[in-house]
Amino acid sequence: CKSKDLRHNIVMFEEQAPAYATLYSLLHQTSLFISIGTSGAVLPVGQYASMCEKSILNIYEKDVNLERYFDKIYIEDIISAIDKITLDIENFMKDGNV
Repeated sequence: CKSKDLRHNIVMFEEQAPAYATLYSLLHQTSLFISIGTSGAVLPVGQYASMCEKSILNIYEKDVNLERYFDKIYIEDIISAIDKITLDIENFMKDGNV
């Protein structure tokens, strides 16, 4: 196709994804950020966590560089962490603590 009006629906390297502006706007309104299963290599979840009042990280392997941004960390698979994270959410909704 030689049309100059047609654009692929793929975010290329060094491009900002279309929803990132919305994401950043919502993060400024978010009190609790939870990251499950990501190393932060693609998206800067540490930065996202620092934008929120409280944050929880669930990853499978220890990552001290990423962990420093989070208030609570579960280094285990999500199956074993989900009940703990659910309780953290309930506690946060009640009294603001994780």
